[in-house]
Amino acid sequence: MGSGMGIGMWLFWLLIVLLLVVLLRAITGSPPGSSQEKPMERLQKRYADGEISQQEYERIKRELQDKPS
Repeated sequence: MGSGMGIGMWLFWLLIVLLLVVLLRAITGSPPGSSQEKPMERLQKRYADGEISQQEYERIKRELQDKPS
């Protein structure tokens, strides 16, 4: 009977930890430790890495500047 109570306590604390993780994700909008890179920074990195052409870079840059904050 005592071991049942021990398992119950483990489940209780596991539930508490999971709840805290879910709340943290909801508050921050992202998983803990993820990058909070801004869209313009991502665009510049993609262009610098050669993932997109200059025309694509300019088009996306204009769209981001026109987008309301």
